[in-house]
Amino acid sequence: MVIGSTVQFVGDTLTAGRGVDGTPGAAGEATPNYAAPQAPAGTSPSLNGAGLEEPGVGGNQTCANQDSSAGGNGGDQENSLGPPAPTNGTAVPLPPPVTDAGAPPEDGLAGGTTLEMGPSGDPGATGEPRPAGTMATTLGALTSTPSSATWEPTTGGGGGTGGPGQGGGGGNGLDSQGRASPAGGGGAGGCGGTGGGGGAGGGASVAALAIESSISLTGCTVITGGGGTGGEGGTGQDGEVGGLGGGGGSGGGTGAEAVEMAPEAREAQAAPAASPPLRRRRLSGIGASHGPELDLHRQ
Repeated sequence: MVIGSTVQFVGDTLTAGRGVDGTPGAAGEATPNYAAPQAPAGTSPSLNGAGLEEPGVGGNQTCANQDSSAGGNGGDQENSLGPPAPTNGTAVPLPPPVTDAGAPPEDGLAGGTTLEMGPSGDPGATGEPRPAGTMATTLGALTSTPSSATWEPTTGGGGGTGGPGQGGGGGNGLDSQGRASPAGGGGAGGCGGTGGGGGAGGGASVAALAIESSISLTGCTVITGGGGTGGEGGTGQDGEVGGLGGGGGSGGGTGAEAVEMAPEAREAQAAPAASPPLRRRRLSGIGASHGPELDLHRQ
């Protein structure tokens, strides 16, 4: 390397060394796009302050790159506070629905209002990939100081971060028998994985380097060498697993209400003209929180 000088080479052999191999690109996991291995789940129905069972809400999250996904809220077709309708799962950006023949649709739609329409929400669509990394458009750049020089190869472009999955649709509040029951919310879609970084270009093979100098070669031999191998692109981060949907409400079985006579009423059975008082006792069926409200009385 000659810097700021006038040099004449006579009968010399100038041999270029092999360039240094480029460094590999950073793995996507080095800058993850999400923290948890699985997206937030939808919640199951729960009791509010008034003791009424309300539908679950959808899981939701914002990814590190500001993409987002949310599951739909559950519905309830029999709620004294008014029957909330279930909502569809969403994502920003929203991937296109998947409707392969013979497979359940992946469109994040909320559950239907009848058994024929399907009271369970549909799973959300899978997130879309973003553009792959691009090769470098220039070889590199030479930088120098009065006492040194550095050749910096160009690094390839990194891969794009994958798009988010769509949240699952909320259930619509029907059990397997078509009876009204609060439904669970859909799980949030998973965040896309961070793309791998581009690999650095290989180093140049240089026999003579002159910076702000004047050189001449007379009867010299110049032996070339090989450039360095470019670094491999980094491995992209896997996409996050989608969240689970919330469980259904407690209407899996219908509780029956039994009517039992009070002790004083049994003693008065010999007097049919007297109307004995009634005592109500709640009997819950399997999976049921309560039975229908029955208006029972003696004739």
